[in-house]
Amino acid sequence: MGGNRLWLLAHQDDEVLGLHIYSSSMSNIVVYLSDGVRDGASFDSLTRVAEAKESWNEIDKNAELIFFGTDYSLRDGGLQNQMNAEHLRSLISICQNRNVDEIVTLQLEGGHQDHDFTSLIAEELCKRLSLNFIAYPAYRALHNKFPIYTVMSSASILATKNSHNVLSRVRLAIKSIHLMKRYRSQITTWIGLGPFVVFQYLLGGHTYIELPATKSEIQEIPTKLLYFNRNKQEKIEYESLRKDISGW
Repeated sequence: MGGNRLWLLAHQDDEVLGLHIYSSSMSNIVVYLSDGVRDGASFDSLTRVAEAKESWNEIDKNAELIFFGTDYSLRDGGLQNQMNAEHLRSLISICQNRNVDEIVTLQLEGGHQDHDFTSLIAEELCKRLSLNFIAYPAYRALHNKFPIYTVMSSASILATKNSHNVLSRVRLAIKSIHLMKRYRSQITTWIGLGPFVVFQYLLGGHTYIELPATKSEIQEIPTKLLYFNRNKQEKIEYESLRKDISGW
């Protein structure tokens, strides 16, 4: 195994949920689509940049980090309203200039609109450039009205469970804790999600899906709506949004 792998992520810290996908035999390019700064946050994008650099210094010191959302002023929480054809062309250039072979991203889940939109962008890039598509689960909504989620548990019928041995699972769990500590600005998030992330790594429940460029992730999941479990936002069908992106 080898080649160049691009991690297309919505936020700085999403990699904590995908440690089981990491391979030391590949060159890693990491693109963060948003600046990671939600409305009303007490921190700025420079804080998020510094935290991400600390995180990847532990994962892969040679990884190239591209803070796309910071460079283009794309705010956390609204990628679907801010991104356009120009951004997609820039991402295509990033992939081509670095001879990317595959893209790792977040799965469609209905847990966070930025995660889902990022997944659709990744799928479009893979389709246009004939790249391998790998996606891992973050957290998905289980209820329409209350914030109940399942963490690192895929909704896809094609999900493959990682076959790590006990020692490897313990190492993943420990590393996830270390990285959560790096993201000090996200302490409230990790208080809620952290224990479930650690348990999933320890128990070997972490999964991923891998699809060829000719197949759509939408076909393999039960959830069909962006903003699922976000009642204050309009609900958008994934398929409709995918068609819009494909027209860019």
